Amino acid sequence: MVEELASSTPMGVGLRSPAPDGRASPAWLSRWALSNRQTFALLALTLILFGGFVQALLILNGDLAWLLTLDEKWLAGQRPYADLLEVNPPMSLLIYMPAVWISRIVNVQPQYIILAQVFALICASTYLTSKILHDILGSEKFRLRFAAVTLFLFILFPWDVFGQRDHIAVIALFPFVALAIAHGRGLPPAKWLLILAGLGAGLAMCIKPHFALVVGMPMLLNAVRTRSIRPLFGLETWIASAVVIAYAAIVVALFPAYLGPYLDRVVTAYLRAPRRFTLIAASVLLAVTGSALVCLRLFNDRRALEWAAPWFAASLGGLGLFLAIGKWWSYSGYAMLVMAVAPILTSMTAGGDARPSSLKWTGRFLATATALCCMNWLAVGPQYAFLIKPVASVAPPHPKIITITYQITVGHPLVRELHGEWVGTSSAQIMA
Repeated sequence: MVEELASSTPMGVGLRSPAPDGRASPAWLSRWALSNRQTFALLALTLILFGGFVQALLILNGDLAWLLTLDEKWLAGQRPYADLLEVNPPMSLLIYMPAVWISRIVNVQPQYIILAQVFALICASTYLTSKILHDILGSEKFRLRFAAVTLFLFILFPWDVFGQRDHIAVIALFPFVALAIAHGRGLPPAKWLLILAGLGAGLAMCIKPHFALVVGMPMLLNAVRTRSIRPLFGLETWIASAVVIAYAAIVVALFPAYLGPYLDRVVTAYLRAPRRFTLIAASVLLAVTGSALVCLRLFNDRRALEWAAPWFAASLGGLGLFLAIGKWWSYSGYAMLVMAVAPILTSMTAGGDARPSSLKWTGRFLATATALCCMNWLAVGPQYAFLIKPVASVAPPHPKIITITYQITVGHPLVRELHGEWVGTSSAQIMA
């Protein structure tokens, strides 16, 4: 029975706890020892508090600032895609609208409402993912370690991408990737988990249709493994599809101006840009994946690859998303990077096995270096923050602002930092 439980874990023998050596801990040390749950609670609280402090300083980037301004103008009576020019589909406006509406009631800046909402979504996604993988993760100790790694990947790893639409989409679809792992092991979770994971995947695809690549690749991997199309038509797939269909109906009914000539102009001027970064993006993913494979081999045996394969498949879908969008924007690569880093950071927290300590520490160093390099990709920072003080020194209180540039980050979040009013009908000369 013990052997069966050990073999059901994602890393095989790599997750077995070391045999006790019979030495008792000193009485004073035992008195202060923390249980697994207490240790996790302390670590999770530290991540949430420290991450909340850091992200409160970083969350107001150019894209988010503009979408908040757009939602405020929408609530004031102006019509998106008619009075206001926006290249993104309606879901980009809808996901931030509740924060703008609540901010008016409680008199708090909407970016802080979004911060709280994203943290709530992170906790829900982490819980669902852990529940889906409960039988596969095995011991409580490793389940809690996995949850801690997931919190890190959602809170600190995204750095300046926190709160962006791609960040929210990846958080929402993470349990769906976990479902592919569970189905691949022949351990389908409870129906309510399938439904919630399907809702999250559907939301991600509504935010950007490109996330169908991230959602679909792990399913396709299971279909190839089983030589059957049944993995493509589970309950969670139907739920996700229903969400996308419902959203499409809402767009047709409530946003008819977005369709037709308007959408054609957006596609012509915005989406048909040359894909100049294909080779670079593919090389980055190849380097990250190669590093991940080396780490997995150092940490555990070959069965670790069975655990990592669905994550790598989702990462490959993230590469497809990045190339389909065709812009060198850091947040577009978040799905590609986080799905590749997830299995190696999870493996780094695994229990001991018979491998030499030097190999394990080499793997931990390589895993940490890989994660930090990926975080550097996502650490863009405010590009025009230096404008705030000089503009404030010559502008009246609550100034009216417009910019003549194609760079959205010149005017946003500048106008919100100065508590001004954006008088343009678009974020910038975006079609330029």
